[in-house]
Formats: sequence, C-alpha cells, structure tokens
Amino acid sequence: MEREFTDPAGRQDDSYVGSVIPDVSPAGPNATADVFDGTLPADLQVGVLSDLNSIQVHIKQGIPLLPFGGENSHAAEQYRIVRTKILQHSARPRSLVMTSAESGDGKSVSAVNLAGVLALNPEFNVLLVDGDLHRSSLARYFGVDSSPGLAEVITGKATLSESVRRVEPFSNLFFLPGGKSQTGPADLFNTRRWKEIAGALKEQFTFCVIDAPPAGVFADFDLIQEQVEGVVLVVREDHTNRMLWMRALQNIPTQKMIGVIMNCVQPWFLGKSFGYYQYYYYSKYYTGRDD
Repeated sequence: MEREFTDPAGRQDDSYVGSVIPDVSPAGPNATADVFDGTLPADLQVGVLSDLNSIQVHIKQGIPLLPFGGENSHAAEQYRIVRTKILQHSARPRSLVMTSAESGDGKSVSAVNLAGVLALNPEFNVLLVDGDLHRSSLARYFGVDSSPGLAEVITGKATLSESVRRVEPFSNLFFLPGGKSQTGPADLFNTRRWKEIAGALKEQFTFCVIDAPPAGVFADFDLIQEQVEGVVLVVREDHTNRMLWMRALQNIPTQKMIGVIMNCVQPWFLGKSFGYYQYYYYSKYYTGRDD
C-alpha cells in the first residue's frame, strides 16, 4: 500500500503534526458499543449552546495550540488534511478518541487542534473532552479551572451545562475539562453513567473529540474507546518506544482505527523549505500490525 503525503517540521514542546497516515479499513455499522437508550436525563442536557459559560483562550507562547489565525499556516494546513481524512472516512465517525503509546507523544495538543480545525466549519458544534484523568492537561493549556468537569458529571456532583464551556473566539468550539474526583478513573468510566454521558454528548454535538489516556497502559482507555466511533493514534518521532507503540496499536480495535498522526518529524534532506516549516514527502508506510 502506497501513500503520498506532506508534513511540516517543527519540534516544539509536545506537538506539531508531522504526517498523516490514513487507515482506510472501514469501521462498519457495529463499531460503537453504546448502550445509551436515547433518553437524555435533565442533568445531561446542555440546553442552548450559546448560553453556556464562555472562556477566553490565551495561548501561551511556544505551545503550538490552535494555529489557525494566519500564522503557522503550514501546521494549520496539516490539521486540515487530518480533518479531511476523517470527514471522508467510510465510517463517518462523529465521536473520536485521541490516544498515544506513552506520555509526551503530543496527543493532547493534537486533540485540541483537531477539535479546533473541525470547529472552523460554522455548521459543526464541536466538543473537546479531557478524558485523560491520570494526567489532565487541557484546562492548564486553556488557563481555566479543571472543575467542574467530566469527573463531577460522572459522579453526579455537577450537570453537563455547568461543566461545558464555550471557547472564545471560536463560536462553536466547546470544552469539557477533566474535573476532580477521589474515585479512580477506571472505576469512574466503568459505569452506566459514563455510557449515558457519552451518548448524550453524541446527541448534542456534531463532533466530540476526547483526549484519552495512552492505549494499553490504563484500563480506562478501553472503557472510553468502547463508547466512541473512531480512534486516532499519535506517535512522535525519536520519542515513542517501539514496543509501547505496538502494544498501543494492538489495544485499539481494528474496526475503530481511523489513522495515525506522526508528530515532530525530523527534517529530511529531500524536503523543500517553506520558511520556518518544511514539507517532506514519503511514499510508503506499512499499516499492518505484524512487523
């Protein structure tokens, strides 16, 4: 199988998108193991989205978040390629998990930017969820309090409308932080309440992007991905351990695997320079799981 694609260079903190390798295996009609019965409890109704509490995002310099304001145009274009691959995927996934093999691969920044690029379409209402309760970071990136959040909604201490924030200056990007709880993440997600929440989010938002813990490392990854329609795996060149990568890949159901994002790709001698970023061309990537 041959694919040709481009990627920008730029190694800052956890993430710049390197390359996008689509997995074209269809997810099939039975990909989602969702027991949600379609009835929204009152505390899981977000109501009028424009009435939700809003947060003004001030991106810290040096963190490659939401590069869609005219600067970092090559990085922004790579996320548009990711968006296009997802929208054209045969599974038509509307709920997605962003995961990695280990910490530091850049999955959280990639989750923010995927949600952001989806929200550039004014017809989409997009929710970003911090589901990595082991190492919650998205609230810190946005400079907001992590509570109330997903943990409080699961335990019944907060409603969904109290916990979801609208992200300015995006008019249709929303954020559900991780929250705080004394209960372990695996126990929180191993509940009917989590399944109801996952179903409620899919009912009320066009797309839901969940930043999940590393695959194959924590039990709650399996409980989270069970309730979504697609999984995107993030790897980082010269960082991701090969054995951990293989373990992560094996822990993602084949029918839900949407594709792989390669982060922080090193400059290649055949690349063509475009200012600070560069494009690089690759012709082959083996997507099998037995190498």
